[in-house]
Amino acid sequence: MKAFFYILRRFKTANLLNLLGLTVAFAASYVMATQVQFARDYNKGLYEHQNLYRVEVKSVNIGAEWGVNVCRPIFDRALELPQVESGALFNNISNALLKKGETEIQHKSNTTSSGAIACLHPEMVDGTPDLSTDDKCVIPESLALLYFGTPQAVGKSITTVYGKEIPVTGVYKDFPENSMVKNCIFNSYGEENYENWNNWNYTMLIRLHAVSDPAELVKPLNDIYRSRFVSDPEAYNQLTDEEKAQLEEHLQSVDFRLRPVSETYMAGLSGDDVGNPATLLVLMLSCVLVIVVAAINFTNFSLAETPVRIKGINTRKVLGCRTLTLRLHMVMEGVVVSLTAFVLALVVCHVLSRWPEVQPLVKGSLEQVRHLDLVAVLLGVALLTGIVSTLYPTYYATSFPPALVLKGSFGLSPRGKQLRSVLVATQLTIAMVMLGYIGVLLLQSRFIYSSDYGFDKNVLLIYDLRRNMMDRKATLRSELLNISGVENACYSQSLMGVSDGMMGWGRADDNDHSVNFLVNPVDCHFLRTYGIEIVEGRDFNEHDSDVYIINEAMKNAYPWVEVGKPLLDVDLPVVGVCRNFRHTTVRNDNANSNFGFVIFGEKYNDWGDPLARLSVRCAANTDKLALKRQIEATIN
Repeated sequence: MKAFFYILRRFKTANLLNLLGLTVAFAASYVMATQVQFARDYNKGLYEHQNLYRVEVKSVNIGAEWGVNVCRPIFDRALELPQVESGALFNNISNALLKKGETEIQHKSNTTSSGAIACLHPEMVDGTPDLSTDDKCVIPESLALLYFGTPQAVGKSITTVYGKEIPVTGVYKDFPENSMVKNCIFNSYGEENYENWNNWNYTMLIRLHAVSDPAELVKPLNDIYRSRFVSDPEAYNQLTDEEKAQLEEHLQSVDFRLRPVSETYMAGLSGDDVGNPATLLVLMLSCVLVIVVAAINFTNFSLAETPVRIKGINTRKVLGCRTLTLRLHMVMEGVVVSLTAFVLALVVCHVLSRWPEVQPLVKGSLEQVRHLDLVAVLLGVALLTGIVSTLYPTYYATSFPPALVLKGSFGLSPRGKQLRSVLVATQLTIAMVMLGYIGVLLLQSRFIYSSDYGFDKNVLLIYDLRRNMMDRKATLRSELLNISGVENACYSQSLMGVSDGMMGWGRADDNDHSVNFLVNPVDCHFLRTYGIEIVEGRDFNEHDSDVYIINEAMKNAYPWVEVGKPLLDVDLPVVGVCRNFRHTTVRNDNANSNFGFVIFGEKYNDWGDPLARLSVRCAANTDKLALKRQIEATIN
């Protein structure tokens, strides 16, 4: 070890860079491996995930595109199929605002079918997954600890800010982070949308018996949908031949399929399906390549030190030290360096896991206690790296006869130069490939952030309202407009360009006209706040109620639509046409697909108030960070 410490002192900068390179490589590999593991294990933490499937359908609302939304009657009838063991139907997730003493707690909430939690078989910490009535709830262990201070919460009640007390019938162990099932307050939807074929706002999971083939469910599910139209023979026989042909064409365009939940993350059909196979492959390769580059760097340093060490090595050989012993000592020196870098990498990753600015950039947790398997694998890689990186330099440095060492320099020998040239060329090639990939990522990021969305996204600040703020929206908007730098503010159900999930509507009338489009309920200030240009007709005004503004793509798709007249005979009037814009993420760029804005009035009174997203338009040359703090203070 004296020789080892001598080399450390002799080449301080080189060895420090070597240690730093290995540390960065191990830390980067660990972080990327956690992301790979998050994606590959998505939904695999659910009970017997291999028998659990998500039902997908060619959307009856937006044409021949596959989607994940179904209606309740299909789910209710699917539970009666012999292949189906159980099922779960989930509504859209909302935020519940609870009150504990003087403290308000916001938590995710979801209404589900009565047997949904039982279908998922979570580990119950207390009670049962009973949701047979809609006045009870099942909560995650994390909320029970936060709200009650103990997971033993059965028999107790959570209280909303409105004073409603909801008894807790069960506490379940939190679902994994990489799961489509979120840790919500679950309660039954009761009679909601019972036998309603027109509300397609649910996500449907079914658990099949182990011996069932999911392909066998396609025809029964299609038959269930078909039964909606032909279950009444008398009404069906009254249709004309042309109407029957149109109905058959529609039924042929609708189809169902079952996707294993372990594959949904890469499907790209819902807001949770954000995985990308190409990105996953690149991450897997990068995990290996960064360590290969560091190992080559380690080998190069070892070879570069050979001319300095070779005389000392051969002196010890002359004094009787065996070649094998010398080689083992030199390999152990490499292992010590590699393991030191491994420990430093763990420290770096621990710091990153506690750094609030890092967490939004990664999926899941970086905490090592949650990835002990990865830590163990990385430890093995560190050992292997230390051995492999020094094995050849060690063998070569000890292979020279002592007499030859005094006559020349290995570092300047042709074979020494050739080997080091090959290693450096390999290292640079890998580095160039990775830089090329980083360049592609930068171009994609530039496109996402700099391309034209069709509205002024760079001057918008957005905020999700809590439930107890919904009845004070007019006051909030009025106060926001009094802040210097705020040009306008609006409310909407959905935000533009930030999500792939959007409500879809389908309409038809007696004149053989039908429309399919995505729709966003908004207030009258929305288009002016977003800077979306009106090209025909007019913008919304303060007195509008139950009216549409559609985009150019929809106007072109349905040439019979006229501004100032109802969209269909049985539908709302169209008051204007706006330019096309990007209403989803660039992942599914559909700026030229049919889209409409609607202001709800009396026709949709029973829908409640869905406008829970606040958008604020900043004036030009405004300090948006300072303005953001003022807006937050007003909201609070």
